[in-house]
Amino acid sequence: MEAAGLLHLCVTIFHNTKTFSKMKAKFILAAMFLTLTCSHLSAQSLLKDLNPGAVSSNPESFITVNGVMYFVTTGGATYQHKIWKSDGTAAGTVVLKDSVITTNVGNVITLLNMNDTLYFVVNPNGNAYITNPASLWKSDGTTAGTVLIDSLVTASALNGTGDAQPRNYTVAGNKLFFQMGKGQGFELWVTDGSPGGVHQVVDLATGSSGAYQLGGLSAEPMAAYNGKVYFRGSNTGMGNDELYVSDGTAAGTVLVQDIHAGTGSSDPGSWIVYNNELYFSADNGSGSAIWKTDGTNTVSVAAGEFTTPVLFKNAMYFARGLDLWKSDGTSAGTVLVADSANSITGANTDYLFTSYLQTLPSAPYYELRYKRTDGTTAQAVSTNLGSSASFTVINNKMYAGTGSTGLWVTDGTEAGTAQLLAAPNIVSYAYAYNGTLFFSNWGTASGYELWSLTPGTSTGINPVNVPQSLSIYPNPVSGKLQFDCGEIPNSGIQTRIYDISGKVVRDETILINQLDVSELVNGFYILSLNTEGKVSTQKFVVQH
Repeated sequence: MEAAGLLHLCVTIFHNTKTFSKMKAKFILAAMFLTLTCSHLSAQSLLKDLNPGAVSSNPESFITVNGVMYFVTTGGATYQHKIWKSDGTAAGTVVLKDSVITTNVGNVITLLNMNDTLYFVVNPNGNAYITNPASLWKSDGTTAGTVLIDSLVTASALNGTGDAQPRNYTVAGNKLFFQMGKGQGFELWVTDGSPGGVHQVVDLATGSSGAYQLGGLSAEPMAAYNGKVYFRGSNTGMGNDELYVSDGTAAGTVLVQDIHAGTGSSDPGSWIVYNNELYFSADNGSGSAIWKTDGTNTVSVAAGEFTTPVLFKNAMYFARGLDLWKSDGTSAGTVLVADSANSITGANTDYLFTSYLQTLPSAPYYELRYKRTDGTTAQAVSTNLGSSASFTVINNKMYAGTGSTGLWVTDGTEAGTAQLLAAPNIVSYAYAYNGTLFFSNWGTASGYELWSLTPGTSTGINPVNVPQSLSIYPNPVSGKLQFDCGEIPNSGIQTRIYDISGKVVRDETILINQLDVSELVNGFYILSLNTEGKVSTQKFVVQH
């Protein structure tokens, strides 16, 4: 299962907590074997060995700003994080900033686009906060023009807590908003990009609770709408969360509406802008409902849950309980599309894809089921289509793949579904830039480096490394995992274990048909075996 599929599996589990216990969730097993067919693409190739030699550079976190692609590498013996820029060619792929931070913690750099200017936040994580606070930078695309705006010194540097870390960066108008905790607790912060221009917008909730001040913001995502930022806040810091808006000034940070009047919380969230209005979920005390605002008038649209909304064919599609719904912004136009389809996994212009966690009477006891819809009716599709559905689209074809499944393409039909590159190579989501896919891929001489694939007119690409059969037991497992994949060669079998995020947690070559997984924490994993170029994968659960 690719990382995207694993992520949707997590989302499905959480949506299903009313039906399944947390203990049962640990036993989830999903079959994700994909049909090998031909595609109409030119072959993938190594674009550039960013860290020459066999040491990986691990490119990740791709973003396009003002027509230029940027990404981060985290490779090398000293874990040097570098920021790169690229025009899509090898010659045009160069380092923008070297040695941004040296740490063995991944995903510490957040790339942002504000008004066609690159901004990035260096977030050391963990205990590094005490001596090395986060910092905000911006760049005009040149090394000389890559400058520090300000250090984001948080309460973590004062009392050692991690709750104050900056997060939920949101661009609204000409300002970058984010949430951070410092002297006044967890509050709203902003910058216009000028050096030293980072400041707290307002002390929304004054006072403190013990050594750590609570603040007025809930650590939930915010929404940009009409040049302002909307968020879940409180003027007490002790709940009573309602809908607030800010233009970046203290005077312009106000309560939009007390939806759950009194001391209750409406807990606004699940934001989406549709037909020039901001839609969100909230509870006025009578239950969850869809609400909307134009910044002045705030009204309820329809009763019921409203989670993970996306736009498709000029309508809002969202999860309600275990089902897929859509809405045109009216009560009458809020209707059920498909039952048992509560996790949206991808879309092209023709189809929206969903997944659902189905219980089974016997092992493996759980299975992901997939459906697709054109916006009117829904039909069941195989796991081949569902696991390949993606929001990365070129020429109406979706591309998906990471660690354990390789790179796949689908147009939404079985005949148009193909494996382009076998597992366990891909380790980053395929990113579309100027009609080409860019991703991290493994090469024996290069390690994990930057690869590309451009849709073309060739007659096809042959499936690579056709998987061999693999059975594993016991499953769930607490100690030694046994597997049967045929005869073991004298050179051994390369084994990799991926966690639910797609990260490699074990990588070793073995000469026997068992692995001791007792040190792994409880959870869902993928085992990948590479036997003389033939790759096979299987899912398993660790439960102690």
